[in-house]
Amino acid sequence: MNDAAPTTFAAALTAPAPGAIAVVAIAGAEANAVVRRVIKQPKSDVVPPLETNRPRLVRVCDSAGQTLDDAMLVVSPRSKFEYVELQPHGGVRVVERVLELLAANGATVIDPHEFAANFITTTTFESQLNQALLHSTSRRLTQWLLAQSNLLPNYLARWNEQSPTERARYIERTQLAIRLLGGLRLALVGPPNAGKSTLANRLIGHERVITSDTAGTTRDWIDETISIDGWPLTLIDTAGVRQTDDALEATAIERGRAQALTADLIVTLKDATVVGAADYSETSAAALLHNGKAVPTIRVINKVDRLSQEELDLLQKMMGGDTLFISATTGVGIAELHQAIINKLGLTNLRDDEATGFNLAHLPPFDPTT
Repeated sequence: MNDAAPTTFAAALTAPAPGAIAVVAIAGAEANAVVRRVIKQPKSDVVPPLETNRPRLVRVCDSAGQTLDDAMLVVSPRSKFEYVELQPHGGVRVVERVLELLAANGATVIDPHEFAANFITTTTFESQLNQALLHSTSRRLTQWLLAQSNLLPNYLARWNEQSPTERARYIERTQLAIRLLGGLRLALVGPPNAGKSTLANRLIGHERVITSDTAGTTRDWIDETISIDGWPLTLIDTAGVRQTDDALEATAIERGRAQALTADLIVTLKDATVVGAADYSETSAAALLHNGKAVPTIRVINKVDRLSQEELDLLQKMMGGDTLFISATTGVGIAELHQAIINKLGLTNLRDDEATGFNLAHLPPFDPTT
C-alpha cells in the first residue's frame, strides 16, 4: 500500500468459534475492488460478479490461486461507501487468514467495534444484531441471527396486526433467545460413579474431564461449552452427590449443587448396575429448587451396556417411561438425550423462518425511538 490515508477497512464481526459461520465485512471506497482480488467462482478461476443483495457461494483464494475456504458473498452498498461481507467457516485460523489476505490486497484491518461504529450501525436494530453476532459461538446461532436480520424488523413493524396468541408465542420465543445468547446452562448431577464425567466428555466431544472408577474423582464443578443440535450450551459437571466425612469433597458437593441450581436444565444420572441403591432422593426435581421454583430435569440411567436385555427390560419397567437409558461409554441413547435436551429447553421453537427477538428491546412495550 502507498502512504495515502486508507480508504477501505475490514473486520471480523463474529466471535471466534470453531465450526461456526464467520462474518468478515469490508467497507469503503475500494471494497468491491479489494474483494474481487480474493474471490473466484466455485469451480473455475473466473471472478464472479458482485451483485447487490444476491448472495452467492465463492472461493476465497490467495495470490497463488489456492483456496483458503468457501464463503458466502453478500453485497449491500450503503449510501456513502461500498459494503461487502464474506461469510467463511468460523475457525479462528480461517478468519485470520482471510483478514491477512484482505490486508495484503488493500484493506486496513480494524477492531470490530470500531468497524461497527463507523460503517454498519446505521440503525439501532443493526447495532443490536452486530453485538449479538459478536457473541455468537456456534454456526447454528449465527445462521439464526442472520435470518432474523431479514425477518424481525418487518415483523415488529406489523406488531399491532398480530393476534394475542401469536404475540404470546413471540414473547416466549424471544425470552428463550435472550437466555440463549446470555448462555444456557446444563448441569449433570448424580451420585459418584454414575458416569457423569464420561457423559460430559461424550457431550463435549473430547476428553476434557478426568474419568475414574474411584468415587469422588471430580472434586469440584467443571464447565465447558458444548453444542447440542448446533446450539451452544454451557455444560456443568458436578462432584458426585453422597454423604462424606471428607471436608474437601463435602465442599465440592455443595458448590456443585449451588451451580446446578443456577442451571436452566439438570440431567440427573444414575448407574444402571446399582439396582438396590436409593432412587433420586438427593437429586429429585423437588429437591432441586432455585428461588422456590423447581429446575427442569431429565432423568437418565447410564451404563446400560453392562446389563443383559432381561435386566434392562426389568429396569425400564421399574423406572417408567419418563426415564432415558443410555451408555455414555458406547454412545447408546445419546442421540435421544440430545433431542430431550433440545425439547426440554424449547430450542425447537427457534426457527430460521419465524421472527423472534434476541434483545430486551425486542420485547413489549417497545420504545418508539428505536
